[in-house]
Amino acid sequence: MTLVSQIKEKIKEQIALALNKAKEKELISFNQIPDFTIEVPKEKAHGDFAANVAMLLAKEARLAPRQ
Repeated sequence: MTLVSQIKEKIKEQIALALNKAKEKELISFNQIPDFTIEVPKEKAHGDFAANVAMLLAKEARLAPRQ
C-alpha cells in the first residue's frame, strides 16, 4: 500500500467518525454512510485531497452540500 493510499484511508476513517458523531448529536440525519471516495484534485488550488461524501449525503440529509 502506497503512502497516498494510506493517507486516503486515514482521511476516510476520520470523515466516517465525524459523520457518526454529527449523527449522534442530531446535527445530520442519514441511514448509512455511502461509499464515498477520496481523490487528489487535478488543480492544486483545490487542496491536497477531496471527498465526495457531502454530495452523496446532501439529498438524504435534506441539506445543501456545504452545510
